[in-house]
Amino acid sequence: MDPVLTAFLKTDTTPDQIEQALYPLKDQLSINDKEKMDLGFSLFLMVIDVDELNYDQFDSLRPLQATLAKFIKDKAVVAMAAYAAFVLMHEEALEKELTELPVSPVLEPFRDFFRSSTVHHLRNAIRTGSFRIIGNELLFKDGDWSVSMEINQFLRLCNRIRRFYERVWKLTVS
Repeated sequence: MDPVLTAFLKTDTTPDQIEQALYPLKDQLSINDKEKMDLGFSLFLMVIDVDELNYDQFDSLRPLQATLAKFIKDKAVVAMAAYAAFVLMHEEALEKELTELPVSPVLEPFRDFFRSSTVHHLRNAIRTGSFRIIGNELLFKDGDWSVSMEINQFLRLCNRIRRFYERVWKLTVS
């Protein structure tokens, strides 16, 4: 897997640590498109609901083989989480501000991640629908660039982005 993604996923920063690191900077932080960000949070709630969905409850899905129904559900969860985290929760100005902040061991992984070419390529692949589920893996393509990762790793990645922006939201909007 890509080294930027590996490093970002290895950090074990808690939401409270993120909030504490951001708090002294709250007057410098802003979310410009609050409606888009709110839609991203809403879509994430839907991801959780769909992920926990029991497809046996729906008569129209019963004829499907269990593996096919699971594949359809996984595809929906990945697509919604990807779009929410990488497109709707993309705040360019804020992510740029992270590069200008004082060095912080808590915020550094987020700064490095958001400013990496890997994230740029992932956003492009997600915006254009250029990603595929192959077994338990996701393959993202953006021109000549590609990366693959396990579905669970990708969902953890999306969740880390969501937690970061939830803390920014709490400090700037609430």
